[in-house]
Amino acid sequence: MDKNLSPLKKYRQEIDRLDDKIIILFNQRFKIVKKIFLFKQKNKLPLSDPTREQEMMARIIKTSTHPKVIKKIYSSIFIASKKQLSKGR
Repeated sequence: MDKNLSPLKKYRQEIDRLDDKIIILFNQRFKIVKKIFLFKQKNKLPLSDPTREQEMMARIIKTSTHPKVIKKIYSSIFIASKKQLSKGR
């Protein structure tokens, strides 16, 4: 391998490790989302809570160095979570 590509390889390995951690955390998050879904179902609560989503989004965006990107990512996470849980009804 070209010596100039060595840093690129290291950066890519670092990204791979971070992606692995993100997937682990996402899986943990989804397990908790499922518990919330089951709790709401059992207690006849609305499954969607737009106020909570707005609060979460505001908190997440405030702590991000890339708020526009994070907003898109979390919007997708919210949508995907709802779709996945609605399939499990």
